[in-house]
Amino acid sequence: MAGEIIWPNNLPQNFRSFPVSRYNWLTIAADVFLMRYISVVDCALLLVNELLEFQIGRPACSLRNLRAKGLSNKIDQILTEMVQDQGNLRFERNARIHHGEERAFTDDDTTFRTAAMFEHISNGMTGTDRFGRKINLERMFKDGLVELQREFNSSTKVLVRHLNRLYDELRDEFESRFGPRIAAATHGLNAGRVRGGLS
Repeated sequence: MAGEIIWPNNLPQNFRSFPVSRYNWLTIAADVFLMRYISVVDCALLLVNELLEFQIGRPACSLRNLRAKGLSNKIDQILTEMVQDQGNLRFERNARIHHGEERAFTDDDTTFRTAAMFEHISNGMTGTDRFGRKINLERMFKDGLVELQREFNSSTKVLVRHLNRLYDELRDEFESRFGPRIAAATHGLNAGRVRGGLS
């Protein structure tokens, strides 16, 4: 969902008839990405908790509490790196959600926000920005979008590498804990009874 907003196949031809302005599009894209991106690591903590059957309640499922239950060094290292790599983006997410702080998309965000609002509700706005440059709303929007794409693409690639390492590390643990249970299941969905599955 975040990717489709940040890397849209087709942008609206007319932002006046679109539900949000160009500026709000970027704000929504940043909100969605940050919420989803940060939640992936939180979900990874929950996955480890469930797989290792530590029985930590969801609200209390933190890296510190996983360690207290006997988390292996390798899994601890991967999760620690995931949390560390979120760094500034986790800080930004918290600042946006808890304190209402917003990122700037251009070097003159006030003009961009105002011009985008006028485009959305009326016939647009002409004039110059605070640097004396002619207002170019399409350029402002593109600059903001490209900056989001560049930053979030880089962060996502790192996150995917961490997740692949985590899944590889959890594979044997999953097989040893849940393989026998799946094979012995009586609910009709066990792998041994599914046509083409394990026997």
